[in-house]
Amino acid sequence: MNTNKMKPGFSAQLKILYSTLAAGQLLFAGLAFALNKTGIWLAVPDKNLSLALTIALSIVSISGISMSYFLYRIKTTAAKQKDTLAAKLTEYRIACTLRWALLEFPAFLSIAAFLFSGDVLFFIGFGIVFLIFVAARPSPEKTALELDLSSDELQGLANPS
Repeated sequence: MNTNKMKPGFSAQLKILYSTLAAGQLLFAGLAFALNKTGIWLAVPDKNLSLALTIALSIVSISGISMSYFLYRIKTTAAKQKDTLAAKLTEYRIACTLRWALLEFPAFLSIAAFLFSGDVLFFIGFGIVFLIFVAARPSPEKTALELDLSSDELQGLANPS
């Protein structure tokens, strides 16, 4: 039996990683929301804490989103320069992982801030960052476009060996 056909391709691997990261964020957000709304976890409203968290999370979120796109562009440009498809895909995987980590960090911090303060504004902040995370979803078409793959490389992407 050919075991290569049983292994997920590059795009499938990226989708699995992405889906796992997205599910983790959604599970944590759902748990935080449920704990807050059921009263199991009672946050003590504090205006000073909310203000400090708002300022800190604004800086972290804007920095994380900006850096995710900036570093992603640098890494995808570097990936285009690689000689082989395997090297391009390795560099692209690093670019995607870095981008997602930089988006996931402010998302988790927003959920934690919601847990500690009970302020729904932080939950809305999570939603905004999560929507940006959703926009960074991988696809074979996006991979091909962003790496400027040749027709031979496209064939290799479609049929990994």
